[in-house]
Amino acid sequence: MGELRACAFSGHRTLPTEALGTLRNLLDRAIAYAYTQGCREFYNGGAIGFDTEAAERSLDAARAFFDAFFPTYEYDRFTCDSWLLDETLKKYLKPESNI
Repeated sequence: MGELRACAFSGHRTLPTEALGTLRNLLDRAIAYAYTQGCREFYNGGAIGFDTEAAERSLDAARAFFDAFFPTYEYDRFTCDSWLLDETLKKYLKPESNI
């Protein structure tokens, strides 16, 4: 097996408010662990709920990384991509796919 390069998070749309603290802690730990294993790309689903929370935690981890290791580097954005915008989908999907 090669080095882990990417990891994906996707989950439930609704989250119980009382579970958010635990979820954020677990996501932070999962992201940190994946990074130590070589993961440098983090993919998240697009649903409001767990997917959004995972995306926010991933971005928070990236900000903390730059603050710790490149404190003078002035970044002004992160790049987000979506497979839904991939032009090659036109070759494979029928118009009725609604994508």
